[in-house]
Amino acid sequence: MKVGTDGVLLGAWASHPQPYRILDIGSGSGLISLMLAQRYPLAQIDAIDADYKAFQQSELNFRLSGFTGLRAFHNRLQEFIPDTSYDLIVSNPPFFAPHFRSTNEARNTARLNDSLDLNDIFYFSRQHLNPNGRLALIYPTSHPGNPRVDEGLDWHLQRLTRVCSTPLKEPHRDLHEWSLLKSETLHQQLIIENSRHHYTDEFKSLVKDFYLHL
Repeated sequence: MKVGTDGVLLGAWASHPQPYRILDIGSGSGLISLMLAQRYPLAQIDAIDADYKAFQQSELNFRLSGFTGLRAFHNRLQEFIPDTSYDLIVSNPPFFAPHFRSTNEARNTARLNDSLDLNDIFYFSRQHLNPNGRLALIYPTSHPGNPRVDEGLDWHLQRLTRVCSTPLKEPHRDLHEWSLLKSETLHQQLIIENSRHHYTDEFKSLVKDFYLHL
């Protein structure tokens, strides 16, 4: 899968004051894990993906990166048994419905939500997130995107950043930061471009450490 703006946004936006252990769910090429390794060089970062070729790609990228503390796992989330709990869990999950299935199975795994449901992520994170940990996700603004409260998962939305392509466009992506600690939700908006290829100061400030040219 190609590097996309969604992954770049999440890798730059997800945060924790001092994460020692980080998990990237559905890591693909390892983009988000590598960005977090750059931001948090002391952290141990685990990256899991159900697609074997994606796992191989992330493993290769980790070896070539020069960053230490990166581990790639070929696992479905539903079968992954970690050897630790995490301070920060991130995911750019698949969100297309199954009727968008293509003939490319690797693309289907990366894009279709029948391979990884949001409720799977919330349930797993409830079991393996430290008490002061954070869960950071990005998905379409139109997605319901809420944990199933009927399962008693006790999630609280700490930050919500709505992403717009331009000032005249409606938000199309939401960045969510969830916690098990009760707090007021911080609402923000991020506009990517003022016009075609003229990026806003806010977007450049967020991602400047990850682009050679912007």
